[in-house]
Amino acid sequence: MPNTYKIFMLLWLLILTCGCRKTHEPLGSYRDQNPAEPKYRAVVLVQFKDKGASISQLAKPQEFLSEEAISRRRAQGISINNQDLPIDPQYIASCVKVTHGKVLHVSKWLNYLVLHLPEDSDTASLEELAFVQEVNKLGEFKNYRHPLFPEQNQENSELSDVNLDTLTFSRDNYKDTYNLFQRHNAGVFPEKKLFGKNKKIALIDLGFAFINDKPEIAHLIKDQKISGSYDFLMNSNNVNAGTSRGNYNLGIMAAINPGKYMGTAPAASYVLLIADAVGVQEPLFETAWVAALEYADSCGVDIVSSYSNFGAAFDNPIYQINSEHTDGRARCSQAADIAFEKGMLVIQSLNSGGGSSRKIVVPPADAKHILSVGNLRENGSAVWSSIDTHTADGRIKPELGSLVENVPVIYGWGGSWSNAHASAIIAGFTACLWEGLPHKTVQEIREILLKSSHNYEHPDTKLGYGITNFEKALLENL
Repeated sequence: MPNTYKIFMLLWLLILTCGCRKTHEPLGSYRDQNPAEPKYRAVVLVQFKDKGASISQLAKPQEFLSEEAISRRRAQGISINNQDLPIDPQYIASCVKVTHGKVLHVSKWLNYLVLHLPEDSDTASLEELAFVQEVNKLGEFKNYRHPLFPEQNQENSELSDVNLDTLTFSRDNYKDTYNLFQRHNAGVFPEKKLFGKNKKIALIDLGFAFINDKPEIAHLIKDQKISGSYDFLMNSNNVNAGTSRGNYNLGIMAAINPGKYMGTAPAASYVLLIADAVGVQEPLFETAWVAALEYADSCGVDIVSSYSNFGAAFDNPIYQINSEHTDGRARCSQAADIAFEKGMLVIQSLNSGGGSSRKIVVPPADAKHILSVGNLRENGSAVWSSIDTHTADGRIKPELGSLVENVPVIYGWGGSWSNAHASAIIAGFTACLWEGLPHKTVQEIREILLKSSHNYEHPDTKLGYGITNFEKALLENL
């Protein structure tokens, strides 16, 4: 391996290890703790009455927020408020002491602690603490492990060593993704040399196995464009685990392989996060997703791409939700709306209907300010499996149509028939739009996307406001 590549790899690993958080608070299971013994099974969420922190701390945000998070708020005129304050460490320490539990997740936005309890522990001792509002059960956590994959160091990075500014937008150069750009009238971005530069996208996915063995995204490592990563289920900086599924969506946005495949935002920076797993889902996965969102905030992320949903696929059916709960009340939905208030645009792939039991807008897609996307067929109509229903409080979902049929992916065989890629498509194009409109706030960008879509005047519950015309979105708002 060339020495220069070794240096790049070392720098990248250093960045991922250091992360971009200001405190340990948002991090996942067993941060700085020993793994749980088998007797640890039950999971509880401890809701606090307050944070035990003084409001006067708001005058010194640098003590509890990262500079990246502060900068994004400042750029959009967003005030720092009580949600940003950390929870009093003594609250957490007291809960651990009386239960001998281990910390899984902490949310300063929603003011709670998630604990893993040993068999001989009960919640009475928690409920007696003066600062505890209530304690709720969140099922079990068996402390299973994602499969880890060997590092595959990619030496051949010539594919992504391309000067984007000299690459013309054509079918020959863009090949597999050319029609995707054309569908959204997004060819204006490469023509104007807008590739997502200076924008940061968080990708919440299942895993990024063999990420170092992908020459099409080697530029992300070489140019230090992966600015953070974390596995919030396994408490690990190693996201080379679980599955390689996350690379599909990362490739949609970041891949560079002229003549075969070009991503929608190859010059953006990325934060890679795991908050879900293949074939299993417990209620605490939702708090892992919330923790991932708070971590993204600390990294200064502008856009979040996610397709995990919570409430219709939990292993234990007693935690499933029904249609009346799809009004934004879920914890992940509340967190998505708070993220919007902090200046981040969360783009969520809408769940597929499939069977009648799933004909609901599953959280976090039901959040009020999230952009839920999906349902779009190649011919421009909605897929047969679209959920075609409102949220419980009567709002239209999805907001935008995004391709879920024969989606061009660089890792895999042929196109992909899945709603899992819908958010990545729109997130990449939105990064380019926001690069071209750098002074717009998250509220303005969201409104521009809706107004620039073909069905804006007559939105429905199949494609929402429709297919976004990104050329219109850019040129009419310069």
